[in-house]
Amino acid sequence: MMKRPLSVFVFALTCLLLVSSTSPGKKGKVKKVLDGDTIVLEDGERIRYLCIDSPEEGEPFHDEAKRVNDSLVFGKTVRVEFDRKVKDRYGRYLGYIWLDTLLVNDFLLRRGLVSVYYFKPNDRYLARFVTSAKSARTKKMGVWSLPHSDLDYYVGNKNSYRVHRPDCPQARDIKPKNRVEFETLFDAADAGFAFCRTCKP
Repeated sequence: MMKRPLSVFVFALTCLLLVSSTSPGKKGKVKKVLDGDTIVLEDGERIRYLCIDSPEEGEPFHDEAKRVNDSLVFGKTVRVEFDRKVKDRYGRYLGYIWLDTLLVNDFLLRRGLVSVYYFKPNDRYLARFVTSAKSARTKKMGVWSLPHSDLDYYVGNKNSYRVHRPDCPQARDIKPKNRVEFETLFDAADAGFAFCRTCKP
């Protein structure tokens, strides 16, 4: 007697979980491009591109990343796809930016203009992004054409997904359970780790 109601309940619960695990997105016209990974829509909302990081102002390829991003999305209507965490601590929306069928985050990565920057727990396209960044690095495009350090090893934090120089203060504070060592900086990048903004390995 209880089999049918129970099966209906399980089905309904499964559907609810599937819906709740995918945050809805939003559409909007881009009125301003701040840099290679941040835009402002006509409604005033700032959108931080998920899982990528553009060079800061004054750093190599900052201007080019901003220029290419601007040429792609300025004045265009884009679709912002959300992942599990929708906003950051600054109140900015976190999103994957779609221009028709083009995923702008990935486009910038494939040209070496930005690097992978994992925002936990938003990992929907992380594997794809790591592959795109590796392709750009192999071709020495953009930021990957710059010289990088070659230390004996590097220290990664499995909690933050950041990689540091061994003498970085942040590396010394990593808990043993979260500590991982990499032989090369590129090994860390291939594992999805972003470079520390403090020690800049």
